[in-house]
Amino acid sequence: MACSKELLRTVAAALTAVLTVIGVVYVTFFSDTFIGPFQGFLTTLGVIVALVIGLIGAFALQRADIKRQELAMDAGAGKE
Repeated sequence: MACSKELLRTVAAALTAVLTVIGVVYVTFFSDTFIGPFQGFLTTLGVIVALVIGLIGAFALQRADIKRQELAMDAGAGKE
């Protein structure tokens, strides 16, 4: 989990299930409309996905730069 606590996989899965059930019960029984909570969910999901894509892209660009530097070395990769 993102709160920097070590949890067993079963405890983390149970916590996720409980949070999911709470969300479903709220949207089903207490929310006036479906679209408001759904838009909030999509926004939250979009932010997380954008963060992951950004991290992967930055790592790929960093690795590409390292590969270019290694290719430019006369002695080969890692040799000086």
